Amino acid sequence: TDAVPLVFSTHNTERLRILGTGNVGIGISTPDQKLHVYEQSGSESAYIHVQNNRARNAAIKFTTTQGSWLLGQGIGVDADRLMVYDTEERLSIDSNGDVTIGAASWSYKKPLNIQGSTGAIISIFNGDTTTYAANTNSSLEFKLKTGSSTNQETACEIRGFKENGTDGNSAR
Repeated sequence: TDAVPLVFSTHNTERLRILGTGNVGIGISTPDQKLHVYEQSGSESAYIHVQNNRARNAAIKFTTTQGSWLLGQGIGVDADRLMVYDTEERLSIDSNGDVTIGAASWSYKKPLNIQGSTGAIISIFNGDTTTYAANTNSSLEFKLKTGSSTNQETACEIRGFKENGTDGNSAR
């Protein structure tokens, strides 16, 4: 009940400290957040291990007044995926490195799979306002290896660009 830290130690070494403010430090005596994990030796890792002994979520949940998001390993049959999601799957990276955005599953997956429901599916925006120079652009490049050496490749671009350096002129 005192406003003094509560300290847990093993082998005469401090392992965990709870400050009077409620901040908890693991491996640090001056935690600056509600939970602060620190590894001081440099030879070890500082991990937070979340484990579920079933084929279900193992995630960290982030909640504000605007809603909740989870970051963790997938649900059920998607247990091999890193996922960022709210009540639906929004982004997942499976064990092969394939990325899916906007869909829970995908038939005939490619390395990048994006599904939308209305309007533009992909938006590429160059918001640079530091210069009004000519040839500022946003582009999508398609690149292809054409041979076995590292310099044998070809590319084409789909590009939206500004042709002149006048502020406010949208010629393109």
